[in-house]
Amino acid sequence: MKKKNKESSIIKFVSIGIALALIFWLFDTTVDTFVFGERGFVSNLLPLDEPMEIWMRIVAVFLIVTFVTYSGLLLRSRQRMEIEFQRKEVEFRHCEERFRSNKDELMERETLFRKREDEFREREKSFLERDEAFRKSEANFRESEARFRQLTENIDEVFWVRSISSYNITYVSPSYRKIWGRDYALLYNDPAVWLDCVYAEDLQRVSVAYSKLGNGSLDEVYRIVRPDGAVRWIRDRAFPILNNMGEVYRIAGIASDITEEKEAAEVVRESRELLNALVNNSTTVIYIKDKEGKYILINKIYEELFKIDRDAIVGKTDHDVFPTELADAFRANDRKVLLAGEPVEFEEVAPHDDGLHTYISVKFPLYNTEGAAYAICGISTDITERKTMEQEFVRLSTTDMLTGAYNRKKMEDLMAMELERVKRFGHSLSLILFDLDHFKNVNDTHGHAVGDLVLKGASDIVRAHMRKTNHFIRWGGEEFCVVAVETDLKGASYLAERIRSEMEAHRFETAGQVTASFGIAQLVEGEISEDLLKRADEALYRAKDNGRNRIEES
Repeated sequence: MKKKNKESSIIKFVSIGIALALIFWLFDTTVDTFVFGERGFVSNLLPLDEPMEIWMRIVAVFLIVTFVTYSGLLLRSRQRMEIEFQRKEVEFRHCEERFRSNKDELMERETLFRKREDEFREREKSFLERDEAFRKSEANFRESEARFRQLTENIDEVFWVRSISSYNITYVSPSYRKIWGRDYALLYNDPAVWLDCVYAEDLQRVSVAYSKLGNGSLDEVYRIVRPDGAVRWIRDRAFPILNNMGEVYRIAGIASDITEEKEAAEVVRESRELLNALVNNSTTVIYIKDKEGKYILINKIYEELFKIDRDAIVGKTDHDVFPTELADAFRANDRKVLLAGEPVEFEEVAPHDDGLHTYISVKFPLYNTEGAAYAICGISTDITERKTMEQEFVRLSTTDMLTGAYNRKKMEDLMAMELERVKRFGHSLSLILFDLDHFKNVNDTHGHAVGDLVLKGASDIVRAHMRKTNHFIRWGGEEFCVVAVETDLKGASYLAERIRSEMEAHRFETAGQVTASFGIAQLVEGEISEDLLKRADEALYRAKDNGRNRIEES
């Protein structure tokens, strides 16, 4: 089609060129004149004859035709080129648009490719990690399995595993042979063979418990009889094993020989019962308090004496039971025990219905397994009667039965005590010795009973006039002594005169008037009790020698 268009264009332009040439040839005289005439530039250059002129005209026409044709072709070609250029430009722009579109699509595909490549690499990495984790898990599983077997085959307990569907034993540790005394391989053939060893009294209970093992829960204590006849206590515990679906597919258990624990618990129980019997039937007060002084335990006698229930006192302190002063004393003694860390004995008093009673309390700390003191135990014995008897014994051993005055033995202790006090504080100390005048005549005339009444009456007169801090002693027979504490010679003389004048004025029943002679001495620096007594005795003898019923000072 393009070729035909091109040929028709050439024919068209050639026809136009021939037509123009003919026009110039036939009608244009101007061209003829200037080109081929006498003054034409061709005639001037080339003098031509007529034939030659005709050929020149033909050549000129040909050239004109050629020129017009070529010019037309050039013009047409340029138009076509412009059209083609515009078309190509449009195509180029379309191509460019498509290129850009393809480039964007390519970039998107490249981005998607890279994204997928990254995803692939991540998946590859994840796969490698999972593969590595799987290998580690597999290694850990093998290691765990090895440890499991090592553990179960070396522990003293029997570890067993059974299927939930078939109830067959899938594993039992070798300790079965040690505890049951039988080959554990028998359990793989007959899972219930171990029941033949269960103690007859426990068999039914254990069988019922194992028949309900489907839920995987079990905790039973029973006895078995070994082939050698020995009876052993067993504690059997079971727990479920779940699969990935959360379903129980196996049951694992641990059977332990607790014979020693049972025997120890029985010993503890018997010991506890024995201890409770001893504690609750003891006549002594027994109690336990924690480090803060709160009661943990009291015995029966404590409840009865202090009217408080053992459950009600738990968590309370001595301040909730006793008066504040006594409770403070008890708490102070408890602290001393904790500080000493060993048994300590105290003398304590507690209120009873008939008044205060005296107790000897032995308190000692209780220690836990770590060696730390966590409580205090006290054992308190009521020694009120014994204390009264002791006091009475002391009183009898140091007091004159007839007059109630201290005896001569007690005077030695009193003088030693007072001399030490004088030495420490520098106080004065005086001694008054007196003797009833002619007392032998009273006994001889009226008898010893009347004489005893005179001695008692004279003693009452002395006690009525002396201070409570002074000491009154029967020295022997009818002779008495007053140790005047913090009293100088003048004060002792004044006291002696009051006693003498009161006794002189007194009329004793049956005996009538009885007088007394006095010897007084004040302790001087450097003296001992024997020196003071000797000087007072010398003064008494002077009073007797000088007529009796008088006072002499030393």
